[in-house]
Amino acid sequence: MAKIRVTTRQIGGNDGYQWCVLVDGRVKWNGMTRREARFRAERETQAINIAEAQARILTIFNRDRIADHIDGYDRDDLGESPDY
Repeated sequence: MAKIRVTTRQIGGNDGYQWCVLVDGRVKWNGMTRREARFRAERETQAINIAEAQARILTIFNRDRIADHIDGYDRDDLGESPDY
């Protein structure tokens, strides 16, 4: 699993509304104050962490379902019925 970096940076001048939020080096939001950029960066980090956790849970769930399905077929081949 690759580490996703969320950063804030001032791009395009020294105006107060030139702050951007970058995810993996690409601009996701721009035209913000420094405070708003920090806030959005925190929220983006939380959203990424939640999405990764959900993906891990889904992977485990699907792996267990596939294992049950394969086990069921193995039992059928032996002449036994699966335990569903």
